[in-house]
Amino acid sequence: MSWAFARPADLPLLMDFLRPREWECVSLTGRLRSGIGRGLPGGVAINVREGRIRQAAYLSRGGLLIPCLPGCQDPADWDPAGLRDLFHEAGGAAACLMGMEEYLEPFLAALGLRPGTRISYHMMTLPCPENPLPPPPPEEFRVRTATGDDLERLLPLQERYEKEEVLLRPELFDPALTRAELRRALKTQILVLAEHRGRAVAKGGTNARGMGYDQIGGVFTLPDFRGRGVALRVMERLLYLIFQGGKGACLFVKRSNLPAIGLYRKIGFGIAGNFGIHYF
Repeated sequence: MSWAFARPADLPLLMDFLRPREWECVSLTGRLRSGIGRGLPGGVAINVREGRIRQAAYLSRGGLLIPCLPGCQDPADWDPAGLRDLFHEAGGAAACLMGMEEYLEPFLAALGLRPGTRISYHMMTLPCPENPLPPPPPEEFRVRTATGDDLERLLPLQERYEKEEVLLRPELFDPALTRAELRRALKTQILVLAEHRGRAVAKGGTNARGMGYDQIGGVFTLPDFRGRGVALRVMERLLYLIFQGGKGACLFVKRSNLPAIGLYRKIGFGIAGNFGIHYF
């Protein structure tokens, strides 16, 4: 057997394969928590040899591609033709490819895709401590867990974050889409909000929740409040909530964002590898 779409019966084997390297692909494992094939807009492909999963990849019909390809440099374990056939079976769409950089070039070559606009990041990780302690209360800011009632307060922060950090073309910002995604995140993710005299000035949260790791994203502080320690307080609160669930934390940060890298190192994160995103 080579590449095939995973079935619900494959879920335990797939989780066992992904668990030791979950920090590489929490966006994938987070999609598996509710079970393969239920509510997924595409499929999870697995490469099985001698009864063992060698590689996996998420191939959504909407064009989101997430490869996890250890051993892809070994011809005995790598079947690019089989992966390409399955990709075309899934619809052959490519909108966004994300993953550890050592997987991206073999994946692009296997599928016959031209490289898209690539952004390079550091992948950083922080294991769950044995006895996580609550962070000290901030003196100047109020930092708390956001709820569904905070949607309108968070929207201006989310808009600025997307325009500054996410969108290649900020003029294409979609308010309705951002509202819908933020409303969904308030129900399914952990979001932390920092306020100063009643004004929302910073935020951060998880954007994928896996088995043993939660992935952090969307950390943003208004320019007038940067350099005042508010992002540190947001991260401390967010990490404490993640650690309470017995999970470690991971995130990817642009290699050029030295202030953010410095902040994450100060908290205890270490660089675990290089991560990339291709936009097609």
